[in-house]
Amino acid sequence: MKNKAKPVTTSLKNINAVKNEKVENLNQIFTEVQRDVKSISKAVAPQRKKQTQVPKEPPKEPVNVDNAAQLFSQL
Repeated sequence: MKNKAKPVTTSLKNINAVKNEKVENLNQIFTEVQRDVKSISKAVAPQRKKQTQVPKEPPKEPVNVDNAAQLFSQL
């Protein structure tokens, strides 16, 4: 005797099939978004480096050690 498939088992299989399709679609969408983000970040990355550079300070006057030693000795 063959047993007839129970309705609960059949509906669970249908639910799993639909869920798997949705998961595959979401995975494809996220993969596309990830590719877009990588391509955008590659294009923007060099510009960020240029903007974050610290401006160079103008050269300072050389320190006069002899004058500083003389002032220190006066203390």
